[in-house]
Amino acid sequence: MRIIYISVAVVSITCSLLLITHFGASDYIQRPLIVRSYLKLSGVREFPLFDIVYYIENDNYLKFFDDVIRVIPKTEFIQHGNVSVPREIPLFLEYWKRSKLIDCLNINMNRSKTERYLPVEETVQAMSSLTKYLNGFEMYPMLNGGTLLGWYRECSIIPHTKDIDFAIRIEEHKPSLLEDLQKNTTLFKVKRKFGRVDDNYEFTLIPTNSKKPMIDIFWLYSSQKNSWVGGTDRSGSKYRYIYPRYFAKLYLT
Repeated sequence: MRIIYISVAVVSITCSLLLITHFGASDYIQRPLIVRSYLKLSGVREFPLFDIVYYIENDNYLKFFDDVIRVIPKTEFIQHGNVSVPREIPLFLEYWKRSKLIDCLNINMNRSKTERYLPVEETVQAMSSLTKYLNGFEMYPMLNGGTLLGWYRECSIIPHTKDIDFAIRIEEHKPSLLEDLQKNTTLFKVKRKFGRVDDNYEFTLIPTNSKKPMIDIFWLYSSQKNSWVGGTDRSGSKYRYIYPRYFAKLYLT
């Protein structure tokens, strides 16, 4: 995989181009991709050998207009003259795999008015901080359980929910994560841990300086037919929650 981020001047206006070329086993280019900033320019040079994907830049993310809309966190680039390269190319590619934007439904649940247990802004900030921390271990959490339901159904956190649910593919697990968390020098600490790495693994984190939100991390296992996370109740009974098989596919076709 090779990525080149290029900044060029067109009609006296600077725009940005992102060239992504994917190489197969025989170094055959499957699909070149150029990403250009979302500017309407007259006389823009045509690139007949490439697909053009426009994007817009927001405060903390980039939004791409491909065959589907894609959103990735802002990433840092290294500048070499007129050429810019993502500082962390593997991280950029992992973001791209998971970048397809799926709109939430924004359904009004008509609940009786109740006090929200988890404040939305502080909770989302904690989720963002934990995601960045996990990315440093090449782990890429996804929303799971009630947290996924709340976002997709209501575009928010369910008011009466008391924790946040993340899932991470077990293939991404590294012992160094738990070792680092147990040093108590990070923004999060381990509150509890269940199961084994090869079976029903799960642990709960909380911010170091606060008691909430509690964030449950469920490790996602996959077979040929489906994916699943485990659960353990207070009696020690184990459960398995089964989903369609999960995979993150790089969108290059």
